[in-house]
Amino acid sequence: WNHAVGSFEGSGFHIVNVLLNLACSMLLGLLGHALGLSPDFALILAALFLAHPIHTESVLYIVGRADLLCLLLLLVATLLYTPCAKELKSQSYGLLLLPLCVLLIVA
Repeated sequence: WNHAVGSFEGSGFHIVNVLLNLACSMLLGLLGHALGLSPDFALILAALFLAHPIHTESVLYIVGRADLLCLLLLLVATLLYTPCAKELKSQSYGLLLLPLCVLLIVA
């Protein structure tokens, strides 16, 4: 990815990390909407995640890419799991999403 964006210079790594952070933010907004938030609140959730200053280390440093990729895969897995949990009639399976959402907030 980095070689295609900016050879092996630092700017290529930074651009890819910014794009990964943007992808995580969009997926978090989609997850919020899938879990029942209104589109306005899902957009606010995504914007807050994107602009929060705690994510500067993940975006600025090359090592932070591991955090971004981990969150990206976790969000994709959660988005794939959400429709399956909604199809189940039992509320006990729906409550399985609650600890996962708490982990997302803590991460």
